[in-house]
Amino acid sequence: MNKPILPIDNLSLSSEEYRELRKGLEAEKLDKKTLVEIAELFGVGAPETGRISCDEYHAHSFECIQHYHPATAIIQRLLFEIQRYQGHLSGIQDTLNNALPKQS
Repeated sequence: MNKPILPIDNLSLSSEEYRELRKGLEAEKLDKKTLVEIAELFGVGAPETGRISCDEYHAHSFECIQHYHPATAIIQRLLFEIQRYQGHLSGIQDTLNNALPKQS
């Protein structure tokens, strides 16, 4: 199968969309909107960029997906890791908030 053309392939460096994406990537903290835009630009989750190749009944992970474009596979894995670390950081923040004495 030929590699699919991704939306990122057609993104112009002089476009407003690129400038907005760059601003989101250069921000101190990646927000959900920027992560969603990255996923869309690289076709993460789109049927033309990959499929679930596992027929077992379980929560599918990265290993269960057959990607048709290597960039999509890399970006999807990075997004999974970012989400995992955001979850860890959120848990740490919750623990700290609960451990600190309440000020009144």
